[in-house]
Amino acid sequence: MTRTVARAVSPGPAAAAGPLPLESMVKLTGILDFGGKSPTIAVIETPQESKGYKAGDAVGETGAVVRTVTDYVVLEFARKRYKLTFKGVEELPANAVGSRD
Repeated sequence: MTRTVARAVSPGPAAAAGPLPLESMVKLTGILDFGGKSPTIAVIETPQESKGYKAGDAVGETGAVVRTVTDYVVLEFARKRYKLTFKGVEELPANAVGSRD
C-alpha cells in the first residue's frame, strides 16, 4: 500500500507594505488660515489639479472627503481616516478620531 502525505506549505515572506493608495493620489501643498473669519482651507494637489478644500468637500475624483483642516488634514477614504501632512499620508487608528457617523 502506498501512502501520499501532503505536507503543509509555509507561507512565503509577507508582501512588503507599499505606499498607501491615497498617497499616490493626493499631496498637501498648503494650508490657508484666515484667523477664524473664514474656514481653514487645505490646498491639495491631485493628478488632475491643485485646488483649495474645506471640511466636508470631496477631493476631486479620488473618492476622499476632507473631514477637518488644522495644521494637518484629516481625510476619509475607503471607510478609513487618514492624516495628510506636508510629509505624506498616515492612517489613523479608528479610535483616534471618534465615531464615524
